[in-house]
Amino acid sequence: MNFVRSFRGWRKTISVESEIVSLVGSRILRSVHQVRTYAQGEAMEGFVARVPEQVDVKAIRAKLKLSQEGFARRFGFSLAAIRDWEQSRRQPEQAARVLLLVIDHAPDIVDEVLTSVMSYLTARPSSPSHRTRA
Repeated sequence: MNFVRSFRGWRKTISVESEIVSLVGSRILRSVHQVRTYAQGEAMEGFVARVPEQVDVKAIRAKLKLSQEGFARRFGFSLAAIRDWEQSRRQPEQAARVLLLVIDHAPDIVDEVLTSVMSYLTARPSSPSHRTRA
């Protein structure tokens, strides 16, 4: 493929492989499309998590045969939050809904992760800035 470039009366012919132009052109067009999509506030390409607006906390807890207190303690929620969610006084925030969905589908994995994190945190030596003076 040949391109003719003119500047102040001078003409220059540039020969370029069409595959390269096609590849570069498609990348530029894709980038322009992504910028326009982002600027318009639309969803970008790739994985987009879809978190439901409501989660049945009581059903998840009942499936595990736990009391409100036991569920709160096991998964790190406040007892007040569990009560509010179950009595529809408020809905869990998005991050809590994600965790609740994971608990619903894989409670043992959540237990394993939480146990592992707690083991790491308790085994880690405290930093000098967090030590108390005697």
